[in-house]
Amino acid sequence: MTAQIAEKLRYQGEDVAMCTNPLSDYFAMGGTNPRFESNCTALWRGYVGS
Repeated sequence: MTAQIAEKLRYQGEDVAMCTNPLSDYFAMGGTNPRFESNCTALWRGYVGS
């Protein structure tokens, strides 16, 4: 399994990586899941949140 590119959070002026995918719960509850093309095995969800 390929490690996925982390979501980014800006905290006190610094970008830090998150070890979670906070939008996955939203999509699981019926939120609109955008269909992006994945061109990298480290980015199966098709987007990086920041």
